[in-house]
Amino acid sequence: MDQFASQPTANQHTGHYYAPEENGWGQSVITIGNTRVVISYIYDHQGQPFWTIGSGANNSAQHSVLAANTFCPHCPSVPIEVFDVGSMSMEFNGQTNGLINHYNISYPPQSSEPQASWNKTNLPIVNLVPADN
Repeated sequence: MDQFASQPTANQHTGHYYAPEENGWGQSVITIGNTRVVISYIYDHQGQPFWTIGSGANNSAQHSVLAANTFCPHCPSVPIEVFDVGSMSMEFNGQTNGLINHYNISYPPQSSEPQASWNKTNLPIVNLVPADN
């Protein structure tokens, strides 16, 4: 994952975004300098919460999306495993709204775990609480 930069953030998109057409899931977007991180809260095929993270340049370029198997606060500690599960690209209009150009994931690499797949294309998103621009 890229390190956050110390340069001023020219394209500030930080916020919590959701798709008005689809409820129950969303994305936290963090932008600092020339770096963007997107944490997505989605569900697997059994309806259990599932998180992915993507990072890269703060632009509409395609970024890899990762998922991790690790422990939860009330679970025994296990070694972390990180998997490349797909890709995403997004574009924004300031901190107000944007578009998921594509967000395509397929998890897991092993078939013994619950499956999670997410395929979104040209999906409008809005910031839950847009900052004053």
